Amino acid sequence: MGEKGGFPDTQIVALFVLFMVAGTVASTIDIASDGFCVDQLTRAGYGWGNSVQVGGSYLGMMCGGGVFLMLSAASGWPVAMLMMAMLIMALSFPLWRITEPTRTATIPHVPALGYALRRKQARLGLLLVLMLNSGMRFVLPLLAPLLLDHGLSMSALGALFSGGNIAAGIAGTLAGGLLMKYTSPGRALLTAYGVQGIALLAVVMTLMMAPGHLLLPILQCLVIVQSISLACALVCLYATLMSLSSPLQAGVDFTLFQCTDAAIAHSGRRYRRRCCSTFWLCGLLPVCRGIHVAGGVGCLYPAAFGKRTDDKRN
Repeated sequence: MGEKGGFPDTQIVALFVLFMVAGTVASTIDIASDGFCVDQLTRAGYGWGNSVQVGGSYLGMMCGGGVFLMLSAASGWPVAMLMMAMLIMALSFPLWRITEPTRTATIPHVPALGYALRRKQARLGLLLVLMLNSGMRFVLPLLAPLLLDHGLSMSALGALFSGGNIAAGIAGTLAGGLLMKYTSPGRALLTAYGVQGIALLAVVMTLMMAPGHLLLPILQCLVIVQSISLACALVCLYATLMSLSSPLQAGVDFTLFQCTDAAIAHSGRRYRRRCCSTFWLCGLLPVCRGIHVAGGVGCLYPAAFGKRTDDKRN
């Protein structure tokens, strides 16, 4: 790249290393914030706590996407990167004023993966992540190419997946908080993922039955509905995972949950192209909807959401 006027090869390697470090730090902060919420919030506050978390992620998407591009175009990407770093530091300042309560007793416990896997609640959380996120991870990245194939311009696609998706995501986070406040975790999960499954089925029916002049507008509306249901579902799922995690090692439990989700996402990237080439999108979407329904039916069993845990807080 250096021969063409870009960065020298040594700088490219250094940039990749720095991006990997930044990704590792971001993942660690994500898991640590989940564990912090488990430690600081009551069970009744998990829904609104996750609404703030997911809403914050959409705010980060807006700043890291649109605002960064605007700053980069106006002042260059080094200045834009510096401004983003300063924004992250400014948003971290409120944490300095938080003081954790003094421990009144010490419980001899060493956080371990084996302890998490022996707990019924943690195994249920892994099952929920596997069942409820598998279909989503397989098909969501296919929606943008689907819209492009049916004539949507790149600029319109960018507007839809930036401004439209962010607004829909914020609405979905509020809906998720309300669901977790006024319904049981099982019914909240079934509602959120059920709407998402219905949206996927509606995409298939639109592709098969909608007139040509109405096809693209209907698909765009369904993408917005899917974005609302996705944000709502994430709030409900992670609030439920908080209630299933152990207060003795919430960070370890959420590491397990997040790694499972990441493994599903990696598998989706690897196999979705092969599945689409074999079954096409109209064949893959109903399968993913079936996964949603199967996971949602499992959420209705009240035995799955019994007592939070037998662990004692430190």
